[in-house]
Amino acid sequence: DGEFILIFTNQQCSIDNGILKFPKIMDLEVKTRLDDVDLREVRIIPLGIGYDVEIVYSKEISDVSELSPKRILGIDIGVRNIVTIGNNISEKGIAVKGGVLKSINQYFNKELSR
Repeated sequence: DGEFILIFTNQQCSIDNGILKFPKIMDLEVKTRLDDVDLREVRIIPLGIGYDVEIVYSKEISDVSELSPKRILGIDIGVRNIVTIGNNISEKGIAVKGGVLKSINQYFNKELSR
């Protein structure tokens, strides 16, 4: 269809005050929720009816060992249960069953193998 992924480097684009600024020839600005990040690249991916804009950036995060382990949340991704969540503050845990999704996947795989 003649469309391809367009990649801009951090020298061609910038993020200032939450606004992604493209090169002047495009005359385009996109509002983001990002601020104070080290921009690496911006990818524009054609989807047929629109475009996805992927922003690749680097951001400094704090060391987890400095945090207080008073509140802990565990997340388990699985098959029988898609996700199971538990914590240590006596809140009720959450389990999302995966039976329906698992059967849809099995049916799809069965049809694919024919």
